[in-house]
Amino acid sequence: MLTVQDPLGLTAQAHVQMQTWCCPADFTGDGFVDFFDFDAFVDCFEGLACPQGRSADFDADGFADLFDFDAFVTAFELGC
Repeated sequence: MLTVQDPLGLTAQAHVQMQTWCCPADFTGDGFVDFFDFDAFVDCFEGLACPQGRSADFDADGFADLFDFDAFVTAFELGC
């Protein structure tokens, strides 16, 4: 519940429901599918830093391999 009071003393209440955006191609988690996602995935795949909570094992089969790279590129091209 969100409560806001304006300078005149009036009070308004609203029920706010947060919804998380789940898009596999949004590798950086910033809400956009763009070059930064592709670059972040390539860095992660090459063993450099991965965004928090992300892994180069894109297809979650326990291995980071070319199947993961292909799955990410497919998801990236499809967008969200």
